[in-house]
Amino acid sequence: MDMQKIIERMEKRDSAREETMKLTREVTRLSARAIRQIHRSLENLSEVEESKNSIKKARKLLEEVNETLKDLPEIYYAGFVENAQQEFVEASITFNIVRAFEDGNDVDIPSPEELNVTDPSYLKGLADAIGECRRYIISLLMKKETVKA
Repeated sequence: MDMQKIIERMEKRDSAREETMKLTREVTRLSARAIRQIHRSLENLSEVEESKNSIKKARKLLEEVNETLKDLPEIYYAGFVENAQQEFVEASITFNIVRAFEDGNDVDIPSPEELNVTDPSYLKGLADAIGECRRYIISLLMKKETVKA
C-alpha cells in the first residue's frame, strides 16, 4: 500500500474543495449583486450593463468550478456548488424577464443546459426568480406605474 499516493489524492481533493468553495462564494456574491443591480436599473439604466457583467463573471467562475470538479463528484454534489448555481440561475432568469419586459421583447428563459447547472439548482433558482419578479412588480406599483405593473 502506497500511503503517499493516498495522501496526494486527499490533498488534491482538499485543495479543489477549498478553491471551489471560494469561487462559489464569489458566484453567490456576484449573483446577489446582479439582482440588486437589476432592481436599481428601473431608476438607473447604467445598472443594466453592470448586472449583465456580474452575471457574466459568475458564469465564468461556475465554468471554472465545473472544470476543477469534473473528476470529483463527491465534492461537486456536496451542496455548496448547487447553492451557488441556484443564485446564478435566479439572477440570470430575473435579468432576462425584467429586461424583456422593460424592452418590450419576448421573454427568453434559458434552460438548465444553457446555464450549465444541475436540474435541482435550476428549479430552485427559477422559483426564486418568481419572488424577484414579484418584487419588480411591487416596485412598479410603488412608483404608481399601475398599467405597467
